[in-house]
Amino acid sequence: KPITFEIDSNRKVTLLKEAVNTLVANQVKDELAKDQSSIDAIIGAIESGCKTQKEIIESCDDINIGERTVKRILIKYSLGSLDHNSSPRYWSKARGEKNSSLYSLLK
Repeated sequence: KPITFEIDSNRKVTLLKEAVNTLVANQVKDELAKDQSSIDAIIGAIESGCKTQKEIIESCDDINIGERTVKRILIKYSLGSLDHNSSPRYWSKARGEKNSSLYSLLK
């Protein structure tokens, strides 16, 4: 059975309750670093009052982030996403009028 230890800055070693798949953890970390500028732009758009996917895409287009990238990031980091690789969640998605998607930041 796999086990994982955590070593703190004082070199204290503790056994974690669940094993950590370091390959997946490193992959998530790398993807997050690659996506960070787009995440920041989307968060900025939502904070400035953009609620619908269309408004967020238009806001991000002003700073040269394409529609496909915005849609991918919105899905990947949404609460309730089917992405099973433990990516952090930054916003929630709800259905709006006329089949639109509404986004709001998680607190």
